[in-house]
Amino acid sequence: MENKNEDKKKSKKRLKQDSIAYRKHREKAYARKRKFLDKMTPKQREMKRLKDREYYQRKKAENKVKTVSDMTERQKRKQRKSWRKNSQKYKQKKKMLANILSYSPPDSENEIESDNRLSRKRLDSELQKVSYQFTRGFFMPEIIPL
Repeated sequence: MENKNEDKKKSKKRLKQDSIAYRKHREKAYARKRKFLDKMTPKQREMKRLKDREYYQRKKAENKVKTVSDMTERQKRKQRKSWRKNSQKYKQKKKMLANILSYSPPDSENEIESDNRLSRKRLDSELQKVSYQFTRGFFMPEIIPL
């Protein structure tokens, strides 16, 4: 009986953040979360937003979340720099995706009439591939002559 309790108490081995296994684990977790959020009804989404808002306000009241007005000048500069970097990365990903989609063949009549979710899923998967490759630094965009 004691052996079983000891086995349960053992903590799981923590993965290193730069390992491939960690990335795969996180990708699966993100996919589960995305699937959960996609299945929500509009009423459930609104309830979740309210709950998230309340959570944020509670953290803010406890001073666990720092607002820009509470930061020092150095912290503001650092935060704004990270915001610029993130927005540049987002814009580049968006541009890459637009480039990929602009050179894809046009849809046929049958595909247009089919369920829009399928094409949306395809678009999401393309975006995930591009963003994964782009963030890992091994994405080399093709230069297509016009």
